[in-house]
Amino acid sequence: MALAIAIWTVKYNGKEDYYLRHGPLPDQTNMMQTNQSLSSKDNQNKFKKQPSKQISQAEEAFMESVIKELSLPIDYDELSQLNDEFATWEPSLILSWAHFQLYNTHRKLTTYPDDRRQEQNFLRGSDSKAATHPMTQVTSFGPTGLVILHMLSEKNFLRDVPVITMDTLHLFPESYQFYDTVKSHFHLQRNDENLELVITKPVGRDDKTSIASVEEFNRIYGKNYWKVQPAKYTEVTKTTPLKNVMNDYQIKMWITGRRRSQGGDRSFMDVLEFEPYKITIGDNGAGAIGADADDNDPFHPSKGRWKLNPLAYWNHQQVWSYIRQNKIPYNPLYDRGYTSLGDVMTTNLPQTPSLNGENVDGVDADALERSGRFVGLNQTECGLHAHIDKINRQKQEALEQGDEWSVPTLVCQKCLDLTVETFEKMVTNPSSFPPSSIGDQRAEVLLIEFYSPYCGGCQQFAPTLDRLADHIWEEMPHIRVARFDITEHDIPMVDGKEIFEVEVTPTLYRVRYEPSFRVERYDGDHGYDRILEWVRRG
Repeated sequence: MALAIAIWTVKYNGKEDYYLRHGPLPDQTNMMQTNQSLSSKDNQNKFKKQPSKQISQAEEAFMESVIKELSLPIDYDELSQLNDEFATWEPSLILSWAHFQLYNTHRKLTTYPDDRRQEQNFLRGSDSKAATHPMTQVTSFGPTGLVILHMLSEKNFLRDVPVITMDTLHLFPESYQFYDTVKSHFHLQRNDENLELVITKPVGRDDKTSIASVEEFNRIYGKNYWKVQPAKYTEVTKTTPLKNVMNDYQIKMWITGRRRSQGGDRSFMDVLEFEPYKITIGDNGAGAIGADADDNDPFHPSKGRWKLNPLAYWNHQQVWSYIRQNKIPYNPLYDRGYTSLGDVMTTNLPQTPSLNGENVDGVDADALERSGRFVGLNQTECGLHAHIDKINRQKQEALEQGDEWSVPTLVCQKCLDLTVETFEKMVTNPSSFPPSSIGDQRAEVLLIEFYSPYCGGCQQFAPTLDRLADHIWEEMPHIRVARFDITEHDIPMVDGKEIFEVEVTPTLYRVRYEPSFRVERYDGDHGYDRILEWVRRG
């Protein structure tokens, strides 16, 4: 794919406008090539559809006919160039491009029955491995997901594109009721009988068996699993069930409703991303890099999936304007002040209310949108879109491009770095510690930090911990300071029990050995003097 894009002036009803085209345009009346570059800001702004401007059906048909010649990229340079172009495209056109790329190729390899309903029944057959869908939409039926669902329906793409939503078993009652509203709206009011809704459930410890009820979930994982092991909770309720369905359906690209205006890790994301699988040694199935993967092909299907974010450049107000304009039903909780919905126990009202995309008291609705999510977990992303996934993608990209990859170094010279293998022994047996600053002083207290080197708060706290460890080493030889990186590992159990509950990073615990073994969590601020006072009281 060569991204040599030319700008053409196209006249409809005597009015000029700008459109992109790959390669030479067929001879047509009232069309002339201009000597302008699509990369210039002026032309990008001209190509973007302004809110007040409506594109005619003839214009849209012409645009869709030409964008199909832009194929999927074959390397990161082409991916970067394509994303530069996508920054100027309407979301509906991005969806048309993606659908053509995946399904045009797919249909060349597959003979479909004449009856579309028969085809759908075939794809939904009892043998899930036979259910091949190159593309899917993944949504929790929030505002952005509803906009994309409406666009897919408008283009009659739901006949090909299944819709996946993840039931964690911990959603609001209104969210479960809204499933029926979605099906009713698209099946009945829009006469679109093609909607195939796939609802995943949490998985058991075998990562395969579905869990049907909250009671069963609690028996397997415990009532507070979401708080004790938040990353693992997300894995068993969302990440793994979604991966299982996408593997069964042989998904090549999944559509999300993420937007840059939501902030955090999303602020600089692109419209099209390639999400590498996590490398699994000895696994020859989906999710591992297979033997057929070409080192010169960074986007080989065995290496990962495409992720499409068609609304990346929309803001909160544009989303709600589209919903109102097209009379799309939405979850009634948004009318009660909620701005983003998830599980009942981790979703709250934002500090400042914002109703349906409108700013309140001068507060930006985009800034508030996800502020009520993940209460008590100190995170603005689900594990599905978490920072660690971004780190894994960056690692893979560096590997593909031959670049050096390094983990941020958080210096703590007097800290003991615990590993999964040494954790239980070091925590329970103070005699396993190295000598103190004055020799054989027995450890009576262990101060542990649970952290991630990629965490901004941990990076900010690192100099404080280093200073504390130095002071403790010199002045308090009966205390040792250790730390455990929770980025890629759950906290190990001690004597078969989960005794360390880590909801945020960094988190500090104090372990006392005299007169008996017990642990205490520090709940104050992370100032040097406050922590030192807490340690001394121990």
